[in-house]
Amino acid sequence: MAKIAVEGDDSNKWYKIFLAELYSNSDDQMEAIQLYKPLIDAEPRNEDYYYKQAFFYVKANDIKNALKVYDQLESKVGLNEEIVRRKHSLYMGMGDFKRAAKQLTRLTDAFPTNVDYFSQLATFYEQIDDRQAALAVYKKILELDPDNPKANLAIAGADTG
Repeated sequence: MAKIAVEGDDSNKWYKIFLAELYSNSDDQMEAIQLYKPLIDAEPRNEDYYYKQAFFYVKANDIKNALKVYDQLESKVGLNEEIVRRKHSLYMGMGDFKRAAKQLTRLTDAFPTNVDYFSQLATFYEQIDDRQAALAVYKKILELDPDNPKANLAIAGADTG
């Protein structure tokens, strides 16, 4: 019925969104993805459409195309924490730690006074067991916030360990 509704009124975005959800729920991600292409074309600044299409690509295990969708969105809205986090997660899932780190580094480069972004980068380096990179980030954190307890502990632990 939803497919007939879309065919009968191709301009109704709600029919397409509903049909895409039905396709996704029945594990037909490629059909869902195809329905979002004209929605994105019609409303290129609607971020929800990009997120949904990328989600369907991830469900289809097509991570490269999900990343391309996030790149398209980023080209429309600019650097965005949510997009960076999603791309970071996808690269982590792929085991591509270099690109995962690059995503977090983009945030620290764009917002050089945001201690939270540096803390996330340091924590990431600790998670992948790159102690040297983590310490370098903790030193940067101490330049921004000399009383930061986590950075002070990490540096102190490095000095004694």
